[in-house]
Amino acid sequence: PVAPVQVQITDFALRYSFRFMELKELSLSRCHQITKQGMEKLVTSCPALEYLDLSECPQINDYCVELIAQNLKRLSTLKLANCPLVSDVALGFLAQYCKNLKYLYVRGCHKLPPDIMERLAKITTLRQVYKS
Repeated sequence: PVAPVQVQITDFALRYSFRFMELKELSLSRCHQITKQGMEKLVTSCPALEYLDLSECPQINDYCVELIAQNLKRLSTLKLANCPLVSDVALGFLAQYCKNLKYLYVRGCHKLPPDIMERLAKITTLRQVYKS
């Protein structure tokens, strides 16, 4: 197995040097400089992603989740823990577009409503939500 490499990825890296059409797993956890511009490139450069970790990426917002939901059709695991800009709007995008989502991590997303489980019930493939 290949050992994980820890590098600070930025929007620049995602825009100009990131093109992995068959990449299945990607962790960008704690990459504080990733914004919606980087996410716009990521979702077109890595369409086969099944696992995406954006935990503790403070600039990830509802628009980023919309891009992910609309473009990453194979996504089964999404980690958004401690992303302070993610709100219930993002849940709507996930419910509408993520037909293969099984695991969702939203611990520390304080903008999410208390009735998060009811809102996510539309995702019939969802097995586990980690929210606390």
